[in-house]
Amino acid sequence: MGAGLLGRLLFFFIPSLYLCLMRTVETYLLAFVFTLLTCSPLFSQEFVDAVGQTSEIRFDTQRIDLGNALFTKDSTYVYRFAYENVGHAPLIVNKAVGHCPCITVEHSTEPLAPGGRDTLTVFFKPSHSSKYSQQITVFNNSSKSVITLYAKGTFLKSSDWNKIGKSDPHE
Repeated sequence: MGAGLLGRLLFFFIPSLYLCLMRTVETYLLAFVFTLLTCSPLFSQEFVDAVGQTSEIRFDTQRIDLGNALFTKDSTYVYRFAYENVGHAPLIVNKAVGHCPCITVEHSTEPLAPGGRDTLTVFFKPSHSSKYSQQITVFNNSSKSVITLYAKGTFLKSSDWNKIGKSDPHE
């Protein structure tokens, strides 16, 4: 029995004992159910870890730097974050959001089998030329239920683009 489970048993044993001392059948049943639900190893993280049934998300990279890019009105830049389920249970990305209205994120909400790979696609539409550093928060069902990804880049006006010696904006 792990230390966490023993702690839960002691913490919830005292209220259960009090209910039993009230000496009615209903309180005995209530105490029994209460103890089962709060102390059962079936509901503990130790049990889940022991049988290896957790999902684990691993990104190839959590930071992407676009570098210098030519800023043009209505341009959209695309970042892709590849990830893998390295756990033993299906992985679900529940939600992925940018911390700016200039970012939208596309991702699958279907369960990803253990060993499976997928990609989170981030669309960034800057409103003006500038340096940008943005965060994307990924909510999922793994032990690291919230992960932050980072994307940055410098979006230059055409006059600044030419100053750094770039003539073709698609270089």
